[in-house]
Amino acid sequence: MKKVIFGVLGFFLILALAIFWYVSRFGGDDSMPEVAQETLRDTQSGPVVGFTDDAVNVWLGIPYAKPPLGDLRWRAPREADPWDTPRPAITFGDECPQGMMGASGNEDCLYLNVWSPESAAVAKPVMFFIHGGGNVIGSADAGGLYDGHRFAANHDVVLVSINYRLGTLGWFSHPDLKVAETEPLAAKDNSGNYGTLDIIAALEWVQKNIHAFGGDPDNVTIFGESAGGWNVMSMVVSPLASGLYHKAIAQSGGLRLVDMDSAGRYVSDGGLPRSGREEMNRLLQLHGKAGNPEESKSIQNAMSSREIADFLRGSQLSKFFEPLNDAQEIERDTESEQTAPAPFILWSGMDDMPPNLLADGYVLPSNTDVFEVLSDSKKFNATPIILGSNKHETKLFTLMNPWFTHRIFGLPVRLKNRDDYFQSVKYGSLYWKALAVDEIASVLTDSQQPGVYAYRFDWGNLSNFLTLDLQDLLGGAHALELPFVFGNLDLLETALVLADQDAARNLSDSMMSYWAEFAHTGNPSTGRDGELTLWKPWSNAQEEERQIIFDEADYGGVRLSADRVNFDVIVNELIADDALDSETKCELSNRMFPHLSARVCSG
Repeated sequence: MKKVIFGVLGFFLILALAIFWYVSRFGGDDSMPEVAQETLRDTQSGPVVGFTDDAVNVWLGIPYAKPPLGDLRWRAPREADPWDTPRPAITFGDECPQGMMGASGNEDCLYLNVWSPESAAVAKPVMFFIHGGGNVIGSADAGGLYDGHRFAANHDVVLVSINYRLGTLGWFSHPDLKVAETEPLAAKDNSGNYGTLDIIAALEWVQKNIHAFGGDPDNVTIFGESAGGWNVMSMVVSPLASGLYHKAIAQSGGLRLVDMDSAGRYVSDGGLPRSGREEMNRLLQLHGKAGNPEESKSIQNAMSSREIADFLRGSQLSKFFEPLNDAQEIERDTESEQTAPAPFILWSGMDDMPPNLLADGYVLPSNTDVFEVLSDSKKFNATPIILGSNKHETKLFTLMNPWFTHRIFGLPVRLKNRDDYFQSVKYGSLYWKALAVDEIASVLTDSQQPGVYAYRFDWGNLSNFLTLDLQDLLGGAHALELPFVFGNLDLLETALVLADQDAARNLSDSMMSYWAEFAHTGNPSTGRDGELTLWKPWSNAQEEERQIIFDEADYGGVRLSADRVNFDVIVNELIADDALDSETKCELSNRMFPHLSARVCSG
């Protein structure tokens, strides 16, 4: 079985949806809706009351678990405390702590949101959305980007979106945080996968309560983008998620599991740079307890388990997002970006992130070889699944590198090293597609009976804005399918970046129709209206059509394709690429697929 390095995806995913996240700070409607008594519903924790919005009932900010504060920091989610008085559910809950663009958020953040058609006499399929952002940023409130109104109103589904713990607070393993194995929730508390457990807890809430909101607990589709797609795949391989959902859609996802030992050890003992031990060292310095890593390590080794646990759980929230030497890091990165050969945008940043999705053997498999897990239907939750990626995934990240773009006030305005830019985007995007879609689809098609479907989002028909050539800079990039999937093109229309608004709206309507039909039946088929191109399941046969392409009619429209991108395909294309010298080819192959690099580097 292939051994695949997922480190590159880790860095890409940390930036996923950063643009939309930033815009949401300043966007959205701040007006307060009025409570509508007809939306009064009972949950197992207590009654909630929401509001109505154009034939859709909406409930925002429903707690699905107890706030993970104090001693509950780095523990599995607990059931929410009950209440008796109807609780207004008319505003989003606070986002979980995050710090990519300045520390923000609240540890009291485990809330979900529901959109349901007013006419819900018959139980509706449930679409359960997991936001992206590299598992370090983002929330269910993204300036209206994830608003479920159009799905509920036009496609007869109930849509749920959630917040979950992020970054170090979501995935963290330190040996001295372990509880006794005799404690009731020890296996969960000791897993380190707290963000993953939050998602599972929200799915359990759906099973217990969604019928009160017009949803069918026996017909739940989980879907997510970027890190959200990654988390969808974590549900696919988690035994604890079995039976909690029935279909899955992973948009620009993939999956990487980190072994527990490296997640908890010092670097000197084989651990990761942001392991539990190393994070403790960093916090000791940030709190002024130590002046350097050596001193931190000495102090940590002298502390009792209780002292370490108390220190970690009592640490200031802001310290988790504070760099030790920010100025030096910025200077070093900028210099590296400006001088690095273009294709080397594909660096592995995962080791510099907090450990993520831990192979604990209880919440997630102990086997870090994801393809091996997915090759045996007894080891994962086999359900109908859609896997997809965007044609130019890595443009969203490549354009921020000063090697490729001229920047004003830190923002890219036009391309430089144009050929290098597209060369980097080409291989980065092919690699992403292979990891997140084609390789997984190939394995699943052989190992499960439920249908496996794949897509590629090609749309990139962006208009120019001042000196910005948006088609070149951003067209077809990571996350751009989101406004189309949710039907929320308002952000793009307001920004005047849609070259053809009618064509974009038609494409969005088609995608929503496929997503909704899949939620209803487990087969996207010809969409809800039965008039779209037939979406065939993935095939491993050589010449068979195996995926659907999404684009505007003038650029080929919605169509089937036999395209297949696996690691062998990329290797062969890399070897034959006359635009790259042998040294660059070898370095690229070492970064993308070291297990195959001998074929590239031997010449």
